[in-house]
Amino acid sequence: MKPINSAGRIAAKADMGMKPNQGSVNEKFTMLDILELADFRVYVVDVLSHQVIYANNKRQSQEVYGKAKCYQTYYQEDSPCLSCKMAELVDADGRPNGRIITYERFNEMEDHWYQLREGALILPDGRTALYSFATDIGAIKAMQNNLAEAHAELALKSQILENLSATDTLTGLFNRRKLDEIFLQECERARRAHTPLTAIIADIDKFKIVNDTYGHQVGDQLLIEVVRIIQQGVRKIDTVARWGGEEFVILCPATNLTGACSVAENIRTAIERYDFSLVGHKTCCFGVAEYRPDEAPEAVFKRADNALYRAKSGGRNQVCAE
Repeated sequence: MKPINSAGRIAAKADMGMKPNQGSVNEKFTMLDILELADFRVYVVDVLSHQVIYANNKRQSQEVYGKAKCYQTYYQEDSPCLSCKMAELVDADGRPNGRIITYERFNEMEDHWYQLREGALILPDGRTALYSFATDIGAIKAMQNNLAEAHAELALKSQILENLSATDTLTGLFNRRKLDEIFLQECERARRAHTPLTAIIADIDKFKIVNDTYGHQVGDQLLIEVVRIIQQGVRKIDTVARWGGEEFVILCPATNLTGACSVAENIRTAIERYDFSLVGHKTCCFGVAEYRPDEAPEAVFKRADNALYRAKSGGRNQVCAE
């Protein structure tokens, strides 16, 4: 195999229908000389041997013409690259099939991204060759990566803000705004599926005395410990939210009034038996109400709140149903 030397360049120019010294400002220039000035890489490879026939880098061209394989020269591989497109550019007889493929590839040897536009052609000597135009897209990829990182950071901050807007900072439970949103969804689900839905309101008995006696930090710790007990007494499909102050709401999907009262009683017993930090034993009251088809969510909470009031008026530390 002979490399394309100066004579070959003139021959290539003649093959394009031009006389060797015709059609340029500098008559010494050929089309291949002009390719040396391009800001993209061009190389031509023999399809059968994988040897580099031409590259528009004079220094590299002298080193690789007819001597090195393309996969050795450009990717430092010992065998043809797995992503090589040669087989896709020739037919069963090894001749160009007319396809042109554009794709992106990362050159690990150069630690750089390129966009490659490749096709096949027949050389004047009858050989089939692959030609490739390689455009440096490193800056574009860096910009894409920066944008992707910025989007990911923005999405993370958005999620954090969403969580902050939906949760109670002390207990980590959903806040009342989020509770209202979830309750509307649960009411709609219960209405469509004709399944029960029950709401429980829990209130810590004589909580104000804890704050007045021990301070708000101890009161906050009590709230956190009560929440932990409540969460241990419910299912994954149940929703626990902070209603406000020392009050909490538990939504129990697919649970009727009797079942929800059992849930509340178990939690009440667990709280009564628990030895809280500094304050010792505490108790809670519970009001329970079941959703009625097509009624407003506020009506359920109103009936549960009335039941809670009866529990507190009746001596505290008890569960009352609507």
